Amino acid sequence: VRVQAHIASLRAYSAHADRSGLLEFLDPARERKSRIVLVHGDEETAWSFAGALRARGHVDVSVPETYEPLVLQRRDSGG
Repeated sequence: VRVQAHIASLRAYSAHADRSGLLEFLDPARERKSRIVLVHGDEETAWSFAGALRARGHVDVSVPETYEPLVLQRRDSGG
């Protein structure tokens, strides 16, 4: 299976970045209408963070269940 994906490594934040720092970091993604999938941390914290992102205007935020398949779709490049 050929996978076409862009993989980014974020070296600006540690694994323990604070909540407000992460919210700020993700703000530009809101303007691009990016999909955000929260897969790290305990479930309660992930859902709380998802709510905070939605409150800031992010529309496509999800917290998948453990082992839930995640379907990635290629975005159209226009018209």
